Amino acid sequence: MILGIGNCLMSDDGAGIHAARILQADPPPETAVLDLGTDFLCAISFLERCAKVLVIDAMDAGQPPGSLYYCPGEDLVQTGHMHSLHSLGLAGILEFLDVKHRPELHILGIQPRWTEFTLQLSNEVASVLPQVVRLARRIIVEF
Repeated sequence: MILGIGNCLMSDDGAGIHAARILQADPPPETAVLDLGTDFLCAISFLERCAKVLVIDAMDAGQPPGSLYYCPGEDLVQTGHMHSLHSLGLAGILEFLDVKHRPELHILGIQPRWTEFTLQLSNEVASVLPQVVRLARRIIVEF
């Protein structure tokens, strides 16, 4: 499964949603792509049926806008250096799942330029969306 999370009303915070919508048009084989937004409770029934999940989200690691990051989900908790703008929400939802039904999370993060109230992505983030989609497809194949 691929989960695109974020808030499209807040510019680059919606990067994961934009990527998921592109992937939904032509999803990778045997992969569900969900445009989740910030409604993490809706993801519970999907998450408990998946072994591995790729989450695409805006992630602030203090690097230049449009920088991409890929890491296992547990790295976000362990390092404290990179923070998905929605990591607390997603981590909280996983607590609702029985340990036997928690998927292995992988994060594909995009460094935002800004998260202001606008529907437009920054040029830096918009320009890396094709690369995000290609990388997501490559990661899913390796699952």
